Formats: sequence, C-alpha cells, structure tokens
Amino acid sequence: MSAQPKQGLALIDSLQSDLNKTGEDTLRYRLLNRLCYTYGTIDAAKGIEYGSRALELGRKLRWEKGIADALYYRGSAYLYASRYPEALEDYFVALPLLEKLEDPDRVAGLLSNIGGAYLPEQIRPRTGVLFQSPAPEPYDRRSQQF
Repeated sequence: MSAQPKQGLALIDSLQSDLNKTGEDTLRYRLLNRLCYTYGTIDAAKGIEYGSRALELGRKLRWEKGIADALYYRGSAYLYASRYPEALEDYFVALPLLEKLEDPDRVAGLLSNIGGAYLPEQIRPRTGVLFQSPAPEPYDRRSQQF
C-alpha cells in the first residue's frame, strides 16, 4: 500500500517546514507560490500573504515567469476572498507577461479567471475593459489553424 499525497493542512505544514530550510532562491519562490495556491481556498488571506511574498521574491530574482505566476496565484486568492478589483489588477498585469512567455494554457486559465471576477453584480458595469483589445481569431482544433 502506497502513501497518499499530502493534502490540506498536512501539505501546508510540510511546505512551511520546507520553507524554513530555504534561501532566497527559486525553490523558496516555488514553495511560497504553492502555499499561496494551497491556502487560497482554505484561508484566502494567508494565500494572499504568501502570494505577495512570492511576487516580491520573483521581482527580486528578476524572474519574469515567477512574477507572472505569482500574480496569477495571488489573483486567484483574491478571487476566493471576493476581492474582485485586486484579483483583476493582478490578472491584467499578469496577462501580457504570460502572452510574452507564450504560455497559451496559462493565458486561457487567466482569461477564464478574469471572466469569473466579472460575474459578481457589483463588477458587471466595468466589463467593457475586456473588450478593449480585438478578440482572438477562432482556432480550429481539427486543422490546427486559425
């Protein structure tokens, strides 16, 4: 019988323990981002805190992908906390970075999250922001052409 992967608070405890053993490097960044993601649905405020720390470290390391991912995950924590303007701010800063990095899967996830942030009634009047750039060409998966 194999051991089950850690989840929830057991995973958080393990990640925090590993975090205490790292320096200011990409391993620490990855742990901070994983804590942001894991805490996001359990305690959004802590998720935001870890996401902010990951973003700060990504900037310190001058790591564009790290900055984009930290904004993506922290934006999701803001979304779980119903802090829609902050989520949108992170998402709209991350979007051009992810486009530049040519990460279409992450861009698609980000656009979906942006749509989710616009769903609440109090945000609906600002949806015009999404339509300031032209819509992408439709993609035909069968022919793999636009």
